[in-house]
Amino acid sequence: MNLAFYASLAHLPIGVAVTVEFLGPLTLATVLARRARDLLAVAAAAVGVVLISRALQVPLSQIEWTGLGLAALAGTCWAGYILASGRAGTQFAQLDGLALAMTVAFVVTLPLGLRTVPTWTGESVAKGLGIAVLSSVLPYSLELAALRHLTARVFGILLSLEPAAA
Repeated sequence: MNLAFYASLAHLPIGVAVTVEFLGPLTLATVLARRARDLLAVAAAAVGVVLISRALQVPLSQIEWTGLGLAALAGTCWAGYILASGRAGTQFAQLDGLALAMTVAFVVTLPLGLRTVPTWTGESVAKGLGIAVLSSVLPYSLELAALRHLTARVFGILLSLEPAAA
């Protein structure tokens, strides 16, 4: 999910990338909606996405299909993450499931990182560790705790604030 999202930033402005990525959780919330109130919340979030998209006023020349595809892939992964995290939160004690997922993610992305080892500096390693904590470990820990108390559909709707923050 993060790999696709960060790769999309090489092709898109961050606001556009986050808005497209958010369509994954929004679609999940729509599919899982059970009541009219749920659909109303999804519609409000969708209107917010449209308003944010229009407010960005990004020229079409700055929109690349590669970036859109990567952001959409990140959104699809995000929807899967919401479902998997909700299940992992009930199947694993504490943050054991998250630790396992982080280990798998490390192994999967390791080949991409190993080829850059010769260019590493102390500063880049420190920044990388900071990014890992602030963009993965901390937010995923908090989200996992939230998903233990919220349904996936409610969580998906609450994520509607993310494009505005970006």
